Amino acid sequence: MDTRAQLTDLPQGQKEAFHNSLLKRQSELVEEVSKTLISKAFENRYTLHPRRLKKLASEEVEIFINFFSTRDTEAIIEHGKKRSIEGLGEHPLLALFRIFQKCSLAISKDHNYDSLHYASETVGSFMETYLHGYMTERIKQTLTDQEQLRRALSTALEKQRQELFIKNFAIHTYINGIMLTDLDGKITYLNPAFMKMWGYDNLDEVLETDNSKFLGVQDFSELLHSLSESEGWQNEFNAVRTDGSTFDVVVTASLIQDEKLQPVGIMTSFIDVTERKRLESQL
Repeated sequence: MDTRAQLTDLPQGQKEAFHNSLLKRQSELVEEVSKTLISKAFENRYTLHPRRLKKLASEEVEIFINFFSTRDTEAIIEHGKKRSIEGLGEHPLLALFRIFQKCSLAISKDHNYDSLHYASETVGSFMETYLHGYMTERIKQTLTDQEQLRRALSTALEKQRQELFIKNFAIHTYINGIMLTDLDGKITYLNPAFMKMWGYDNLDEVLETDNSKFLGVQDFSELLHSLSESEGWQNEFNAVRTDGSTFDVVVTASLIQDEKLQPVGIMTSFIDVTERKRLESQL
C-alpha cells in the first residue's frame, strides 16, 4: 500500500534544492528543538531526562527532514504513537511543530511561490499525521485507564455505600499514591501506587496503623486541626522506604465529606518528586 501523502509536488531539482536547504539547517534546528524541549521538560506526561530530550530533538529533526523526501504518512503516524507512549507532552510537541513550520517557510521564501505552497502543504501533512498517531495512542491509553477504573468500581459496589464513596474519590486520582484514613488517623485504604512508592508488598503491614509516619509529622492532631481550618494541607520531605532507600515526596491531604458536607475521612496523595528535583538541579 502506498502511504505517501498526495500533496503538491515540485520538479526534482527544486525538491532537492529545498531538501538540501533543510539539511544545511539541521544542526541549527536540532539545537533549537533541544533547548525548547528541555525548557518544557516538566510539561511532559512522564519524566524525560535532559540527555534523552537532546537525543529526541535530533531524532525529531531527522524524521521531519526525511518526510520531505519520503512523505510516508504511515511512518509518521507510528512515530506519533511512539512519542505518546514515551510521554512527550502536548505543549512540547506543538512547540516543536512551530519550529519546523517557521524553518520550512523561511526556506521557501528563498525559492519561489511553488516552494512556499510545497512547504506549507508538506509541513501541514506532517503535523496532521503525527498528531493523528499521537492522539490515537492517547485515546487508547485513556480507554485502558477507564476500564481499570470500571473494574475497581465494580468491586467496590459490593461494599458499604460510604466506603464506595471514599474509594471512588481515591480511584479517580489513582495515578499518584493514595492513602485513606479515618478521622483518628488509622489507615483504611492504600492504592497500588502507594504500595510501590513506599516498598510494601502486603497491605496487612500498614492497614489500621497510624498514618503519621507517612506524612512527615509527629502529631496527627495538628494535621487534623489544620484541615479543619483550611481546604487542604501539604508537606514535602525526604521519605524512607521499607528497604531503607530514600525519595523526595510531596504529600497533600484533604478532608473527605459526605453529601451533607460532614467529614468522614481524610484522603492523602503522594507524589514522588525525586527525579524532578534531580533534573531541576541540572538545569
